[in-house]
Amino acid sequence: MSGKWKTALVSLSSLLFVACGGGGGGSGGGTPTLAPLSITTANAPTVSGEVVNATDAAEGFGGGGSGTILAAVTTTGVDRQSLVDVIRSQLERFSDLQNGASSAVVGVVIGPSVFPCAVSGTTTLSGNLADPATLGPGDNLSATFNSCDEGDGSILNGGLSMSIGALSGDPAAFPFDLTVAVTLNNLTVIEAGETMTGSGDISLALSSSDGVTLATTLSGNSLAISGLGSSGALRNYAITSTLNQGTLDYTLASSGTLESADLAGSVVFSTPAIFQGIGSGFPYTGAYLITGQNSSVRLTALDDVNVVLEVDDNGDGTVDTTVNTTWVAISS
Repeated sequence: MSGKWKTALVSLSSLLFVACGGGGGGSGGGTPTLAPLSITTANAPTVSGEVVNATDAAEGFGGGGSGTILAAVTTTGVDRQSLVDVIRSQLERFSDLQNGASSAVVGVVIGPSVFPCAVSGTTTLSGNLADPATLGPGDNLSATFNSCDEGDGSILNGGLSMSIGALSGDPAAFPFDLTVAVTLNNLTVIEAGETMTGSGDISLALSSSDGVTLATTLSGNSLAISGLGSSGALRNYAITSTLNQGTLDYTLASSGTLESADLAGSVVFSTPAIFQGIGSGFPYTGAYLITGQNSSVRLTALDDVNVVLEVDDNGDGTVDTTVNTTWVAISS
């Protein structure tokens, strides 16, 4: 697989497994299973942190030099493995399997083929291809990880399946536009002594018109996340981001419903002002609007360190309390 194609995928906003503090509920498709939560002055920082962390877990705030999107200063300060990284590496392997291991290809069927991971463990790949000579629309691929350690600081278990929905242009040369439907099956990442697990559906769209600015859209009915002492789910979610690989400027907008087992309730969130940031830093501008049961809180970035929370605890549209805090405080 070409270096440009690898760069395009690895530099895209991270999708999963970073500062996974949020979530709630578990399964149940796109319909929330927990009642709307009443947002108060007391719980507004925690509610805001749950949304920030859950969105980070699903997409992240910025690309950073490391290529992991959620780099924005986690509590441990560790850059975490992203789902996009996992997808990228498996697409590379499928491409290599097609090009270099023809004995594994029978008609339009690949594998199952077992690959040793760089340090320890294995990855098993299988798939059905519309064209055995190249990856393209209609291809269905799956990967199962068995304590796979590629030497990047993470260990993978569980599995994922991918179905390529559309591919236009040449990803190796740009421009390109790719959509992939991904299903996580208890995909688990162990990193820095922490374990994070994801299950659910993700529609992932990646594109670049010039090879510099990369656009990502993530959407789905239900994405369940657990780890770092929390468990939860994003329902009917959509997250869009852009990343300039040259300047590392990024944008992020998201919407959906977050169910949080920690909060024992659900909230609806949106982005009335698009977040913008640079590199691995938190956003320096942008806002979340988080709505609960006859109540809401608006989180506004003052800069890449400080945020302000405006709490309406009775749903009358008037700010009842203002809380000044920091990105690190609410996401810890």
